Amino acid sequence: MADFGFGRPRDGLIQTAYTVPDLGEAIAYWTAVMKGGPWFVVENFSGDDPVYRGEPCRALFNAALGFVGSMQIELIELANEEPGVHRDAIRDHGYGFHHHGQACTDIEAERGRYEALGYANVFQAVMPSGDQVYFMEPRESGSHDLIELISAGPMIDAAFTRMWESSVDWAGDRPIRPFAELFA
Repeated sequence: MADFGFGRPRDGLIQTAYTVPDLGEAIAYWTAVMKGGPWFVVENFSGDDPVYRGEPCRALFNAALGFVGSMQIELIELANEEPGVHRDAIRDHGYGFHHHGQACTDIEAERGRYEALGYANVFQAVMPSGDQVYFMEPRESGSHDLIELISAGPMIDAAFTRMWESSVDWAGDRPIRPFAELFA
């Protein structure tokens, strides 16, 4: 199958995500030091019908997404005190690497493949685009090896491609932009 418009494979890793204590400081670091951006920000987000470890989830987070080269970076800041996939990772492992995001043309088959490998689905939600996401966690590992499975639908391709295009030859204007701008 063809790659996304931003050059990453439709059935491969497209994202690296980090939890951060302060989203503004993280954006400043990733912009100045790592030469990433611009950053598309969503606040107080959880997706539709979020479920964490089998229970409805009320955890909210703020996120900034942008590109460094052809890799999408997601920076995640907690927005409330509810338990969830981000808060538990910070409690258990501290701030820093949280997950890799993997695009999937058949997300249910890929979820089944991970389950056969010993991973458990610990979080799921539906994105505003209508695309499903699952966070898969290894059952036997003591490490923090979360994989976010992201349904590789046409809206995700279009939005992430727009995000990447905005990063190519970016001159530093408007470093922080609303996430909704990607769907306009």
